[in-house]
Amino acid sequence: MSQPYDPHSYFATPLWPRAAFLGNRPKKHAQSSSSCSSSNSDGAEHSSSESESPLSLEELNPHPRLDRLHKRETAILSSHQLTALPREYPGLRKKHFAVLTTVLYKCLLEHDWARAKRAFGLLIRGQDIDIRCIWGVGLDILLRVGEKENGEVDARSAIEYLERLVLFFPYRARLHSHHPWLVNPSDREEEEEEVKETGKKKRKTGKAGEGKRKKGKEKKKKKKEWMPPYTSAVEFNPHLFSLLIEFSKEVDPERIPEGGDYGSYAASEDTSPEKIKARLEELTLTPPWDSMAVLQLLKGMVCLWLVDVEKQRAVARARRQQDEDEESDGETNEKVELDEETKQRIEEVRAEAKEIFMGIRGKGEKLPDGIEWWLTHYDDVEDEDDYNDVEMEG
Repeated sequence: MSQPYDPHSYFATPLWPRAAFLGNRPKKHAQSSSSCSSSNSDGAEHSSSESESPLSLEELNPHPRLDRLHKRETAILSSHQLTALPREYPGLRKKHFAVLTTVLYKCLLEHDWARAKRAFGLLIRGQDIDIRCIWGVGLDILLRVGEKENGEVDARSAIEYLERLVLFFPYRARLHSHHPWLVNPSDREEEEEEVKETGKKKRKTGKAGEGKRKKGKEKKKKKKEWMPPYTSAVEFNPHLFSLLIEFSKEVDPERIPEGGDYGSYAASEDTSPEKIKARLEELTLTPPWDSMAVLQLLKGMVCLWLVDVEKQRAVARARRQQDEDEESDGETNEKVELDEETKQRIEEVRAEAKEIFMGIRGKGEKLPDGIEWWLTHYDDVEDEDDYNDVEMEG
């Protein structure tokens, strides 16, 4: 009676004998063709038995640059009439990546943005390429591709690119909570002082010597724990709002109705200053964006931009009113008097900008020189534009 089949026995038995790796390799070979020919008279069967001889190294892998370890493994497998698996050559993939990188670099030097865009697209489709390491190159290429003959830039693709990066790589507290943009300068100084104090205590107690002996082990651990750079929405959001602000200013605000869209540069949001300000306020309501000085600075600069837009809108309204006046004698006034509602709105926006900049300064962050000058001359009416009279540009 035969024994029942045990499915686990298949995984328990090795694919080839253990003696082959312990040095006691059995010298088994196929029987010679002469002994097979004496027992059988069919010539076709003789030729088939001769073809079942062990495979040679050249037949298993004809690649001329086999390393020593692979040769040894192939010899062991061929001695037991086992076929080696096809070997993967990671160097071939690295070679392709090197060629694409060279093509991309050459296209960037020659300002061939169309080919650079295609090379960048092929690179980011590879499995071993992390787009967070080269996202800045892609952003620059999209901005260059959007340039027109008249000097204008169509930034819709670049803005959509950044919006997708924000969605794909969001902020995660476990990885990005210690980002320098999210830590106040005062907290950084306290951490540095704590590190210095602990170092002094260790040197006094003699623990510093123990750390030197463990230096080799720590290096090995660092190699195992190596992780790619975690670029996230912390870097992407400031660049996104900077693009929205920069390319919205290129549109003439006098041609846009009040509260209207300032252009079709954005992919999902219109780029009027009111909309950008509302979007920044919504983002900075939740942590960690509320403590991010870069976003707060952009928010204050948008407020100053709104002040200029209100003045330009007042000039545009005055121009339209003069054009529609049939009794006008053809002369245009050089200055326009602002109404009380516009003055009040401008003062509120300026006060909000001042509060934002003072809050950034209170956290220990450094403000740009232009913002520092504006805060210094905030109450100086002579240095600011006169709100009673705004000059009309010809």
